[in-house]
Amino acid sequence: MNAAALAASALAVAVLMLATGDPARVWLLFGLTAVWGVRLAAHIGLGSLGKGEDPRYGRLLDDAPGGRNAYARRTGAFVPRPPRA
Repeated sequence: MNAAALAASALAVAVLMLATGDPARVWLLFGLTAVWGVRLAAHIGLGSLGKGEDPRYGRLLDDAPGGRNAYARRTGAFVPRPPRA
């Protein structure tokens, strides 16, 4: 599943908890955003299920100056994870 789409749905939940105003409008906006985020995540996830890296992205990185990993580090695509405890 696409993390950004699911994050949009999680953000909608957070906004729902903090929102003030007309409850019908708040719930409508929450529902629409949540449905959109889950639908988008499912669409992207199912579309790439069982497939490797997008060939266009692979070609972009293969042609990158300095190699794939160096390019990813320079452009910020590589984000190191914190150590696990």
